[in-house]
Amino acid sequence: QLSDSERSSAATVDAPMPGVILEVRAKAGQQVKRSDELCVLEAMKMRNSIRSPRDGEIEAVLVAAGAKVAYGDALVRFAGPAG
Repeated sequence: QLSDSERSSAATVDAPMPGVILEVRAKAGQQVKRSDELCVLEAMKMRNSIRSPRDGEIEAVLVAAGAKVAYGDALVRFAGPAG
């Protein structure tokens, strides 16, 4: 389990559970704020909003709608360090 400070400095946002990506809201090059919705993950018939752990620029979106993901799979990568 990552602490808040480790999570907020992470270069990627990872899947918190296995499931299927329903929607992708983030785009490469987009500036996001902490808690902005990046994508929606369906797991066990529930929609889970995956939110940004920090402010920053999205470098790459690593999943597409319909993609199956496993726990810990990277969903979005940030450009550069936090701050």
